[in-house]
Amino acid sequence: MQDETLLAQRFDLTAMRREGEPVTVAEGIGLNPAVPIRTSFWASDAGLLTYFAAPGGVKRSFPWVASDGRAHGEALPADAQVMPALSPDGTQLAFGRSTQGAGVAYANVWLWDFSRKTPMRLTFHTGEDTAPVWSPDSKRVERLAHPGRTA
Repeated sequence: MQDETLLAQRFDLTAMRREGEPVTVAEGIGLNPAVPIRTSFWASDAGLLTYFAAPGGVKRSFPWVASDGRAHGEALPADAQVMPALSPDGTQLAFGRSTQGAGVAYANVWLWDFSRKTPMRLTFHTGEDTAPVWSPDSKRVERLAHPGRTA
């Protein structure tokens, strides 16, 4: 990262050094809202990149970009998603979604299937479930409680 620009640079594993000049992959990358010293981008083994765009208002965009640079539109609707986790097979995204109920704000884990383009709620707790973690086969999602709280 350089400011809000994501860069890629060839790396020689044998010599353990960078080669050539860095290339711009995406611009306008936002900071991770949960950990503001980190940026928010993820890449799948299938060659797709998704990232939080730098905030311009309350809602964030969450675009998909293929490894060849083609835009695939929005990965998720722009409302209060936190800590997204792309499935290893690149077909689904688990994320925290903040909601309000009975005057109390809470977060639960939701699942977004890219082929259906609809969210599905996975947890139903009144606390804060965030930081979903995928199984290596993309068949299960574990939820982690908000740091400092138990799951």
